[in-house]
Amino acid sequence: GQGGAGFCQEQQPPVLAEPGPVPTLAPEFSQFYQSYELGPVPGMPPGHLGGCVVKFDDPGTLLLAGDSEQPQGGLYAIKLKRDGCGHIIGFEGTATKVASTPYIDANLVYGKDDVLLYSQYPVNQVSQLLPGASEPGKTAALGGMGVDASIGGLGFVPPGLPTAGSLRALSWPGGNWFRLSSSYEGGWYEITAASKVTTLGGGPGGFAYVPKGSKGFPVQSVIVAEWSGDKVGVYEVDGEGEPVVQTRKDFFSSFLKPWGAYFDPISGDYLFLTWNSSPDRVYVVRGFVPPPEKP
Repeated sequence: GQGGAGFCQEQQPPVLAEPGPVPTLAPEFSQFYQSYELGPVPGMPPGHLGGCVVKFDDPGTLLLAGDSEQPQGGLYAIKLKRDGCGHIIGFEGTATKVASTPYIDANLVYGKDDVLLYSQYPVNQVSQLLPGASEPGKTAALGGMGVDASIGGLGFVPPGLPTAGSLRALSWPGGNWFRLSSSYEGGWYEITAASKVTTLGGGPGGFAYVPKGSKGFPVQSVIVAEWSGDKVGVYEVDGEGEPVVQTRKDFFSSFLKPWGAYFDPISGDYLFLTWNSSPDRVYVVRGFVPPPEKP
């Protein structure tokens, strides 16, 4: 286990009867990390998976984007199985739809007061869902702010950087990385402007900041699902939380059509999902430290 949590009983996820493609960890990281497939999510609709997030008030529930990028897109909940150390080893029961979220995509992120923000592709919007709500209560259109094609990735800069708590977005297929200017008032984020900072290759989708202190990452970094390139890349970030393009390395040197990206707050497990031929699958990587508290 991580962080001197005493002795706990680690279990590996069960081997699946019909496994999907096996991703390949880059040699530099394979000494510290192990990847497992959790498989398709029981009960999800036939469309694609988008991003995922552990429910803010229940570490035993995972929320997932179902029918990703479609008008009938929805937020679904499924129970998680964890081992004695808190690692995710599978799903329990079947997924149920908890909210109607058209075009929901690669990143679902909690902000202040547990408001859930999510990207919408191809309509180039960010929507927000209050705890317990069955549909979004606020939506921001990014096209008029200069965000190209459509946003896929969305995230908050982590604690420890001067820009902590500010929003970042990533477009597909252009791979343009934006700072989103926003303020928080009355339970919502007001997104007012976008400025392009840099461009990432590989046709990127979901991204997540690597929890500080994780092995093999001496500098604060961000991990990016590179859908078009069939890889997962990592970049060091500068003091503002922006990826430094020339520092890119493979985390997975091969991974078939990765899209979402998320670090479990309990175990540090990195969850990522395919967006490919049906059924889409969920994979998990062990070895990271748990991320800091949300903004």
